[in-house]
Amino acid sequence: MLMNNARDLRGKKKEELLKQLDDLKVELSQLRVAKVTGGAASKLSKIRVVRKSIARVLTVINQTQKENLRKFYKVSLAPLKCIHAYLMLKPQCFC
Repeated sequence: MLMNNARDLRGKKKEELLKQLDDLKVELSQLRVAKVTGGAASKLSKIRVVRKSIARVLTVINQTQKENLRKFYKVSLAPLKCIHAYLMLKPQCFC
């Protein structure tokens, strides 16, 4: 369940992603409890991996949500050229 590629996650439905997100958050809370109680080093090193997996799932969810909004506004507001919707949804370039 850990270390999923974003490519694999993009193929899943939103419900599956939300379920996986909940599972990862539960696992993270269990690992944090193990950290406080003095768990094994293998569990402590797993915290970073779980946090990155949570971030990866959230990134895929947000990207697909924005892409769907871009498609919606491209069709419905094309003649209006709403600048606010465009600025909010324009692709970001991190060059």
